[in-house]
Amino acid sequence: MAIINHDDLSKNVFIVEFDHKCQLIPIVRQDSDAIDPSEGESFPDTVRREQKNRKIDICTNACWYDLSLNGKSDVFLGDDPVSANETTNQGTALLPSNKRYGNPSPLMAYVAQKEDLTWVFGMGDIPDNGFYTGIGGMCPLIINGLKYGDGNKYSKVIDGSNIVGEPREQDREFLIQRNNNKYVALLEASRDTPGIGKIGFGITPEGKCYVAVQAHQNPGMTFDDFRDIFINFGCNNAVSGDGSDSVFMFRDGDFVVKSNELKELTMTFGVGFKDV
Repeated sequence: MAIINHDDLSKNVFIVEFDHKCQLIPIVRQDSDAIDPSEGESFPDTVRREQKNRKIDICTNACWYDLSLNGKSDVFLGDDPVSANETTNQGTALLPSNKRYGNPSPLMAYVAQKEDLTWVFGMGDIPDNGFYTGIGGMCPLIINGLKYGDGNKYSKVIDGSNIVGEPREQDREFLIQRNNNKYVALLEASRDTPGIGKIGFGITPEGKCYVAVQAHQNPGMTFDDFRDIFINFGCNNAVSGDGSDSVFMFRDGDFVVKSNELKELTMTFGVGFKDV
């Protein structure tokens, strides 16, 4: 099926549409996979290898991550890839082998896919059973038709309603936006610096997939505007990943958006999308 680009270069945003169905393929860098394990492998090399071997159409970065003290020392003292063991991903990647890598992120969102390519989006960690691939540790933009943003919003004025936190049970039917603290932090950062990098993907009820990356440069957009890309394409589910200078997009055999060089040496998780 067709893959269509909807780039908005006036905002440095690269958008890809899969007009039928696509397969979610997590990408995980491991030291043992490098051509020379003693030398390691940068994440762009991992992406190129995985793209070639698995015929992936689009690749981007995924969840947030931290480095150990050894990892931080290594990256600032040299220009070689840091061991994958020094990276702590704030989310889980589920591979087709049923192996899981990374760490729990119960306050974040996950995306999982069954073998029949059915998508499931939710809050918390990827469920233990029933899924073929998945990625966790993502920021919710839209989950099951409910928009996320700064503050709980309702379809009518309700006395005593919770503006943040869990909505009251009697108010849930009127909820049209759910507050999320991670979202709020990203929104505030984007208001100060609209050019800060952003990455996300979403699914329509018909199964179309949209992948969007805003390069880490001006001009850009607010995080609300980035979320609304997916709303405007009709997505009822969408998530966002690690932004700033971590963002990248690999398509048509090359990187149309590149991560910062230090991120290339330390990143170990990404997501691929394959047209089927």
